[in-house]
Amino acid sequence: HALLDRLGLGLRRGMSITAVKKILGTPNEDGNFIIGKKWPYYVGCSIDKRGLFRVWICRKDIADKNLL
Repeated sequence: HALLDRLGLGLRRGMSITAVKKILGTPNEDGNFIIGKKWPYYVGCSIDKRGLFRVWICRKDIADKNLL
C-alpha cells in the first residue's frame, strides 16, 4: 500500500471495479482511466473476482505519440 499511497490515487488492492470507478471516474473506450489535466496520464487497472490486483501508469503524451 505504500506505493499506492505515494501515487495519491486512493487505490487499494482488492477494490471492486465500482470502487475504482468512484475514485478514477469512467474509463475510456480502451478500459483505461485518464488522470490529470495539465499532465495527463493513463492508469490501467486489472480487476478480477477478488478485486484490484494490478495498476499501471503511463504518460498519455508518450503513449499517444507511439500509437501514431
